[in-house]
Amino acid sequence: MIQFAHALLMVNGMYVLQLRDDKPGIAAPGMWSLFGGRVEESEEPRTALVREIEEELCLRLEDCRLFWNVERYSAFAGAVAAYSFFEADISEL
Repeated sequence: MIQFAHALLMVNGMYVLQLRDDKPGIAAPGMWSLFGGRVEESEEPRTALVREIEEELCLRLEDCRLFWNVERYSAFAGAVAAYSFFEADISEL
């Protein structure tokens, strides 16, 4: 099953979102979204999230906790996917 890991990031009590590029071939182009991405075959969701945040924001998440797991159909993936959502306060990073 395809897996994704996403982060609910907070800075000073406010949520941080990303505005996705508006280009074809990516998930949710031109939309506001959470940071994160696909979990590789050899990864755990938390490990994938830490990697994605480091790649996307150049931040090393030291402390994040699982918020929610859900499985649902992903139109982008064309299959049922597992989603793991984590939360972290990055105010001090």
